[in-house]
Amino acid sequence: MSTKQMSNQFDFDGAYGAWKDGQALNEAKKDASKGLYIAVDFDGTCVFEEWPEVGEDNPYAVEVLKECVKNGHKIILLTIREHETKGIEGRDLLKEAEDWFKKNEIPLYAVNENPEWEEKVGKSRKVYADVIIDDKCCNMHTIEDENSKGELCEYCSWRYIDKWMVKRGVYKSRVTEDTDDYLAEDKEVRYEDL
Repeated sequence: MSTKQMSNQFDFDGAYGAWKDGQALNEAKKDASKGLYIAVDFDGTCVFEEWPEVGEDNPYAVEVLKECVKNGHKIILLTIREHETKGIEGRDLLKEAEDWFKKNEIPLYAVNENPEWEEKVGKSRKVYADVIIDDKCCNMHTIEDENSKGELCEYCSWRYIDKWMVKRGVYKSRVTEDTDDYLAEDKEVRYEDL
């Protein structure tokens, strides 16, 4: 499989203007004992896009998510998957995603909701999170590659997410390697751009 960089769009400063050089994202960040709410998508983010199947693990997703949990942050699975999916009989697609987190020993704080936030403001269709990681987000750096079916797909670059987490003070040290084959091909992407 060859990987190809899709964009230089990894500019979370634009998407999350409240982050400033590792300072607090918001009031929740100021209370370090509570940690951040980190909402993460599943298909195309944690795993390669092979809907409705669970794709192969996205490189470094497990390591970065475990580091977030280790540093006291709460992972919220934010996915379109449901227990019952129209047109797909006899399968619980949401449970399959939840099982992926269990298999990888990544505890979930919640699924498609933020119970603590809802206690404060009430039930909402929009899940409150301090950080949202999703392959469909504007400004998300994505990689293009083939999935196990040979289909071309885009997925999140967890090496860039890892760099961003460290730069913004979500945790202290990198969990991924600093080299990427596709970075060597594109000299415009620099750590300072994150």
